[in-house]
Amino acid sequence: RRVSQPSIMFRLGFSAVVGSKPDEAPTLRRAGYEGKLMDKLEGAQVLSDVFDMGLATVGPGSPCFGTRFRADGSVGAFEWQTYQEVRARIDHFQLGLLGLRLVPPAPTAD
Repeated sequence: RRVSQPSIMFRLGFSAVVGSKPDEAPTLRRAGYEGKLMDKLEGAQVLSDVFDMGLATVGPGSPCFGTRFRADGSVGAFEWQTYQEVRARIDHFQLGLLGLRLVPPAPTAD
């Protein structure tokens, strides 16, 4: 099921501003996909399923997460982490949670 989106106000690089409220930052969507926001992805039960589907679709060396803000507050070029790099960060985070006993270990099949 697709969620309806407001009409596009203007494009900004790879993003399109689809709405904003006074005293709030604008709502951005990827240009060309403004009206394709979904509330359910077939085959995905949890967020990690969505990540794994993206990884399987584009491959481990493809860009996954990008940032472009500098310490001085200016906006620079995007610096991308690949799906492989993000997967490694996820794995390390999971191991940290287990190591600190913040989550129970997954049951093992006997």
